[in-house]
Amino acid sequence: LRKLAPALWFAMLGLSALPAAAQVNPLSTTAGLKAACESNAGNVVVISSDIAVNIGYPADSPQPVGTGCRIELTGGADIQFDKVGLAFAGPLVIVGGAQAGLQMQEASLAARSVLVQFTNVEGSIKMEYSRIDATAGNLDMSFQTTSKIEVIGSRTAGAPLSRAALAATGNVSIVPTRL
Repeated sequence: LRKLAPALWFAMLGLSALPAAAQVNPLSTTAGLKAACESNAGNVVVISSDIAVNIGYPADSPQPVGTGCRIELTGGADIQFDKVGLAFAGPLVIVGGAQAGLQMQEASLAARSVLVQFTNVEGSIKMEYSRIDATAGNLDMSFQTTSKIEVIGSRTAGAPLSRAALAATGNVSIVPTRL
């Protein structure tokens, strides 16, 4: 039994250490996405698999980002913002490849200007009680004709009812393009 006890102890230690050893994807936090936007060449972040940003600053007190950012969704990658907020000091550009998507739930994205462009066949945006705000310019969305945008609710948690889901100091435009 004495010889078995150390092996059993290590096995139990190994099992209890598994959850602590699990790594959180840095892009799943507002701080991680901020760091990637600020430090990557050209402020470009390429995402090639689904990612959920769900840890960090809440939508009503967004994480300040000292630059703009270009988020490139390749292939069928989706980016989801869940109960978080980011405020970019420069422009925010989100572009998508084939079947890419942007999902927001009780989240907010603010930037000087915003461009969301899905030039693929089946891009999608789904916003639930979320907000995209171009604070000093235009909010432009460009999609293929088979893409879709769905907006449920028009405010983030704790925000006044009058806040629009899509807002801009300049123009808000949603433009379908043909194949």
